[in-house]
Amino acid sequence: MKLLKWQAFVERWRGTSYVLAVITACLVLALGALVRLPAWRQIQAVEQARQAALALEHAAKAGQVVVLRQRQVALTEAEHRLQDVRWQLAAGGGMSDLLEQLAVSGQSLGLQFEHLEVLEELMQAGYRQTPMNMQVVGRYSALRMWLDDWLGQLRLLRAEEMHWHAA
Repeated sequence: MKLLKWQAFVERWRGTSYVLAVITACLVLALGALVRLPAWRQIQAVEQARQAALALEHAAKAGQVVVLRQRQVALTEAEHRLQDVRWQLAAGGGMSDLLEQLAVSGQSLGLQFEHLEVLEELMQAGYRQTPMNMQVVGRYSALRMWLDDWLGQLRLLRAEEMHWHAA
């Protein structure tokens, strides 16, 4: 009896053919998805393995970048140290070497150093300043050649104050 009522309802309802078409389409799609699902899972597994390999490669490259940056910093520091050493070599090393060079070059031109006083060294940003007081006796032309020679060096030599007296 219930079956007859249900059958009568289905026959009278106009949307029955639409519902059956939709149900059939859903069943076909579900069967197609079940057939294709293993292939999709295999593609997904391959792409996940590729993603993992790329992540490992990215991590390795990131480590290389860190090492490269550290090496660049070390290279920059080494270049600065090399420049300092070059500067010191061009400057003749320490203060005693400088004073010896001053005396030897002056004596080769016929100059005599009567007084030489090295004052306290002042540290500045990027360089150091060593003031000196000196008294040199000799001919003007020799003194002029000596000053031109020393003031034209790589060192930053500057004559701030000069007093000329007849000897």
